[in-house]
Amino acid sequence: MSLKNWSTTAANNNSAAPAGAPEGMTMASVNDTIRQVMADVRTIYAQDTIASAGTTDIGTKDAATITVTGTTTITALGTVSAGIKKTLIFAGALTFTHNATSLILPGTANITTAADDRCEVESLGSGNWRCNWYQRANGQTITNGGTFSTDITMSGASIIEAEGAAVASAATTNIWATDGNTVHVTGTTTITSFGTAPQAGAWMKVIFDGALTLTHGANLSLPGSANITTAADDFAFVYADTTTQLDVVYFKKDGTATVVAASGLSAATQAQVEAVTSDAVALTPLNTKFHPGVAKAWCVVDISGGAPSLTANLNVTSITDNGVGDFTINLTTAFATSGFCAVGMVRGPAAEGTANGLAGMSIDTGTALSASALRVWTKGGGASGVTDVQRFNVAMFGDFA
Repeated sequence: MSLKNWSTTAANNNSAAPAGAPEGMTMASVNDTIRQVMADVRTIYAQDTIASAGTTDIGTKDAATITVTGTTTITALGTVSAGIKKTLIFAGALTFTHNATSLILPGTANITTAADDRCEVESLGSGNWRCNWYQRANGQTITNGGTFSTDITMSGASIIEAEGAAVASAATTNIWATDGNTVHVTGTTTITSFGTAPQAGAWMKVIFDGALTLTHGANLSLPGSANITTAADDFAFVYADTTTQLDVVYFKKDGTATVVAASGLSAATQAQVEAVTSDAVALTPLNTKFHPGVAKAWCVVDISGGAPSLTANLNVTSITDNGVGDFTINLTTAFATSGFCAVGMVRGPAAEGTANGLAGMSIDTGTALSASALRVWTKGGGASGVTDVQRFNVAMFGDFA
C-alpha cells in the first residue's frame, strides 16, 4: 500500500485489507489497515535515495524527500498520479534537462546541479512533471539573466562583473552578444557600428587589442566628433543613448588625451606680439618670432684659411667675404628698418694669447646701414687693423617688416 495508490474517491479505497478498507472487515483487518495507513503516512516524511538515470523514476519511491545520487543526465522522472510532490536533493553535478511538456524547469532551460541543491517537483500526470522551485546550495539564482522592475540596493556587498568572450572587429562589431560587461575587440578591421544595444541605458566596457579605426558617425558618437585610431589596451565605455545611438567615452593606454582641448585664446597678431601689451591672446610657434625679446637672426661663423662658413644660424642666408677681417651677414627676412640691434663676440687667432690684448669686432663704418644685411669687421688682440679670427658669433634684435 502506498499513498500514490490511494484514490481521491473514498469508496474506491476498498481493496482487501490492509491495502484498503472493504465493507464487513473483521476487527483484526481494521487494526491491520490502520497500522498500514500509519506506516504509509510516516513513510511520506521519511527520506530515500535514488540513482540518477535518463528516466529517474521517483514514483517508485514513497518518501517525499529523495536524494539523487550520480552524475547521469536526467530527462524524465517516471509516471505517477497527478498532484504527487517530491523534494529532490542532488548529491552532485548533473544535467537536469528542461522539456516544455514532460519536465518543465524554471527559466525554461537546463539546470546544472551542484551538491546540496534541492527542488520540488510536482506530477502533472501521464509522466509529465513541473519543477515548482529550485534552490541552489550557494544561494545564487539558477537563471543567467532577468529583468528587475524595482531598485536593487547593495549594502555591504558589491556587484561582481564578468569579462565576456572576445569579439573580432568588423564594420558592425556586435559588442552586446557577449557574456559579460567587458569585451576585448581583436583584429584591425575598421569599425563603424557596435551593433544594436538590448535597451537604452545599457553600457559596455570595450578593450582594444590592437590598432584599428573607430569611425564617428550615425551609430557611434566619438569624442571630438572625429575618428579614433586605437592602440593595444586602449579602452572605452560605450553607453546606449538609444538602442542604435551609442555614446563613447575613450581612454588611451599611454595616458594622452583623446581630444586636445583648445586654450580658448586666439593667436596673437604680429602687431600684438611686438606691442607686448595684451594678455588676451596667445603666442604660437609661428608668431613667437615677432616678440621684441626674441632674436630675429643669429649666426655662428667659423673661418678657416681665410674662408668663412656658416656653422649654425637662424634667418641668415649667407656670409660674404669682403676681405681679411671684413664680412657681410645676409638675412633671409629683412628687418623693418636698418636700426636694429646687433651684438657679437669673436674668438681670436689660434696663435694669439692674452698678452696681446682682447680680440673684437665692430660694425663697418664705411658702408650704409641696411635692413637686410650687416657688415662687420673682426680683429685680433695684437693687430693694429682688421684680421681674420677663428670664429665670430652675432645675434640681431628688432622688428620685422
